[in-house]
Amino acid sequence: MADNHHPIVAVTGSRGPVGEAVVRQLGESGFTVRRLSRNLFPGDGSRSAILPPFDAPNEAFEKALAGAVHTIHAAALNNGNATAGEDDFMNANARLTERLAAVAHRVIPGRFVFISSIRAVVGQGFGGTVGASTPPAPSCSYGRSKRAGEIAASEIFANSADRLTILRPAPVYGRGMKGNLGKLLRLAGMPYPLPLAGLANRRSLLDVEALGRAIIHALANPTPVSGAYIVSDRKPVTIPEIIAAFRHGAGRSSGLFYLPPALLETFASLTGQRQALLGMFTEEICDPSALEDTGWIATENSVSGLMALARPPLNGAEP
Repeated sequence: MADNHHPIVAVTGSRGPVGEAVVRQLGESGFTVRRLSRNLFPGDGSRSAILPPFDAPNEAFEKALAGAVHTIHAAALNNGNATAGEDDFMNANARLTERLAAVAHRVIPGRFVFISSIRAVVGQGFGGTVGASTPPAPSCSYGRSKRAGEIAASEIFANSADRLTILRPAPVYGRGMKGNLGKLLRLAGMPYPLPLAGLANRRSLLDVEALGRAIIHALANPTPVSGAYIVSDRKPVTIPEIIAAFRHGAGRSSGLFYLPPALLETFASLTGQRQALLGMFTEEICDPSALEDTGWIATENSVSGLMALARPPLNGAEP
């Protein structure tokens, strides 16, 4: 049970790499965390509760949120799930968001922070800069479901918009990361040179610690941080810089050589990997300045954080 000095924050998706960082930062900032999950975990006790499915009765959501002051909704079916269909994404990312937001709007006094995605705005093959004024045009099931969740939450909080914050993270790097960044980390771990030195397109990434700071900022800032915001590190990086950072962090040379990007792209197409590797060949720069204008501080550069991820642990400790 939290007192007035340690308000309860109900957090969904707290078991993933992003959620773990958020839970730690919330505790360090004086909040009491209630983890909402599909299953209760041994040892959590009163610090966890069941996250109902999207079609559960309202009473189940009310029980999960009872006594909470704020809600952070980070649980999602992500775009790495190859077997999920459009309806699966809508159930997990849109309909669940709508149900949770509706009950939160009614029973909690504080703020609702929805962790959406940059894919709610642009598809993986988008080339250019994504900012606060970029009109949303998602192109995949995951992105469409996240955008539908944004719309549902915005409609629910229309008359109390200062209580809703939507964060649209760029691809997040941190311990346990998956997706394309996880693939690049595994690729960098291979022992041979890679023909990627010619890829000059830049990509914006996001430090998981900076995402945690954005969430704390949305909860604790005296002036409401309302609306939808792009969240990313300030400076984008190229694919060669990402690979080099991983390899330098592991104490190796970058081991990159030049092959014409057009040849690489042709090879990816011939091997059926063109769609999966779109991020290798397009430039996607995120502009986090709108959130910075509210007082949040972005990580300046992704390189040092990427190096740290590949650095061998000391004394056999877990990385």
